[in-house]
Amino acid sequence: MGSGQRGGTSGMADPRQGRKSTARRARMIAEQDACAECGVPDSPANPLQVDHIIPLAKGGSDDDTNLQLLCRKHNLMKSDKIQDRRTWFDKQWLSSIA
Repeated sequence: MGSGQRGGTSGMADPRQGRKSTARRARMIAEQDACAECGVPDSPANPLQVDHIIPLAKGGSDDDTNLQLLCRKHNLMKSDKIQDRRTWFDKQWLSSIA
């Protein structure tokens, strides 16, 4: 294989991945329409980003149970760190009963 290429690819991005990602994001926003960390809602000015709770590079899966929506700020802050699975919503609920 040439440098930077993976088995059988030409180095070009698969256009189907973009459609898959867009469909996944739309489905997730229908279920969770705010950042899992801070609760900021999805908007054109601040579109939510799909994040792997346990990054793929650290053994996480691409399964929906390992995905969450984060605002750009929190997605950049998290980077490839493994995050506590308690979401902003869980934290709000816990603080309301404490």
